[in-house]
Amino acid sequence: MLTFAPIRRFPLIATLALAATSAAPYSVRHTPAPAPATAIADSLRILYIGRPAGWEHYELSPSGGGMKLTSDYDWVDRGKRNHTQLTITTGKDYALKTFETARIGDTSRTVTASVEIDGTHAKVTRNGKAVDVPVPDVAYAVSSYYPTAQHLALIRYWESHGNPKTIAVVPGDPNPLTIKTRGVDTVGSGANRTVLARYTIDGAMWGINYLWLDGEGRLAMFATGGGAGLSFKTVRAALMPLRDELMQVATRAQMAELVDITSRTRPLAEGRLALVGATLVDATGAPAVPNATVVIDNGRIAAAGPSVSTPVPPGARRIDVAGKTIIPGLWDSHAHLHQI
Repeated sequence: MLTFAPIRRFPLIATLALAATSAAPYSVRHTPAPAPATAIADSLRILYIGRPAGWEHYELSPSGGGMKLTSDYDWVDRGKRNHTQLTITTGKDYALKTFETARIGDTSRTVTASVEIDGTHAKVTRNGKAVDVPVPDVAYAVSSYYPTAQHLALIRYWESHGNPKTIAVVPGDPNPLTIKTRGVDTVGSGANRTVLARYTIDGAMWGINYLWLDGEGRLAMFATGGGAGLSFKTVRAALMPLRDELMQVATRAQMAELVDITSRTRPLAEGRLALVGATLVDATGAPAVPNATVVIDNGRIAAAGPSVSTPVPPGARRIDVAGKTIIPGLWDSHAHLHQI
């Protein structure tokens, strides 16, 4: 398998996605989206760490018997302009034909990655180097989390091809790509009431991407924990008056995901137990203690020291950890509130 650079760390690397079909049911589903009779053109406000940082303008329209998506994604990160353009052409069922991303400078346009599918093969080009990659009948390409509009085409492709359960990513990150419908959210009231279908896209990059489509199948909002761990959101310009409600919707969705992940995490052992036989390093600068015992009582360390002087309490579960090393717990205290 050809691997460029890890897709989770470099957002503008085209990744050819190979999907295996599945009939797995979902609780909320959209009718497979046909190619629109007229062009869809929208502007999306880019929010970086909760603050306006730029705009994305995209158009999805019929072209050459299929569809063509163009996007211009332009934002500023701490004074540095980041400008990317995307062009995708597909069949009527959104099956990919071509995919291209380009970096835009003040006086230049540089193609960073492209994919051209011809039957069972794809020509994949990055930084001027081309390779031929075999692909099955069901295939797609993504470029991490932005430009946002690519995910609209991806969702329409996914729905038009039977909601495949997983999508293998080749070349690039070996993690599978998974798309799911997650529910329905409502914002606004009266004439401004808007019902949104929520999707998740997992595996395109570090973290889970969230996408909301309105009743017409148009992009309403996109949220991700990408950007080196910082929060990106894009909101359709017409919905910006509902920004606060939309941010609450995104926060609830992401918190629910965290709760679900936590609920599925189970401790390996609990109650009263003793870890016996490891080398103990207490991080005080004292010499390491070989053949040590650490006694844990209901989640708290009750005793620690050489096994010869640290007995295992009656009734405690004994766990042999000979050959291993025990050190004080490590934790990551670096976090971004807006990533939630």
